[in-house]
Amino acid sequence: MRIQIIAAVAAALTAAISSAALAGDAGVVETVAETAYGTAPSRTRMEKHAGDVVQHRELLETSTSGAMKVKFTDGSKLALGAGSKAFVVAYVYKPEQSVANAIVSLPEGSMRYVTGAMPKDHTTIYTPTATMLLNGADISVGVNDRGNTHLMVENGSVTVRSRTTGQQMVYNAGESVDITPTGITTSTAALQ
Repeated sequence: MRIQIIAAVAAALTAAISSAALAGDAGVVETVAETAYGTAPSRTRMEKHAGDVVQHRELLETSTSGAMKVKFTDGSKLALGAGSKAFVVAYVYKPEQSVANAIVSLPEGSMRYVTGAMPKDHTTIYTPTATMLLNGADISVGVNDRGNTHLMVENGSVTVRSRTTGQQMVYNAGESVDITPTGITTSTAALQ
């Protein structure tokens, strides 16, 4: 009986530590052009303004003529373009606890993402057709109305994996790629 109680307490503490690591703010809104919104967990959709906190598991949206810039706790920066949605799936940066992970989903629209102090290969960007693992990168990503993805690597490197075919390739500064349901195609032009 005693061992069961100790095991239950240990499991509860482990869960509490994991929850505590994820609890807290992911970043702050730096600027907003026109109109932008955020829907935090268990909250209603609210208009975002410069200085507003961005939480772990928050959906960020911009109006058809809006834009928003967010600075995350590790110094990474997200610039969300007009008519875009980005979901902060997970964002925790606590190097003193050896906990660091960033996962952002872009279901539609465009964004620019520049990594900060987050360790290399600890930042993942998802789109409907791609999984991108950033390695000290500055990237631009666009998702068109069909869910196809266009990636431009400005700096660093990105491991790109097709979510439908499993094809995987690494792209470096100056390279771009299109990811569609049929796979990965190296590109030099923006996705239409």
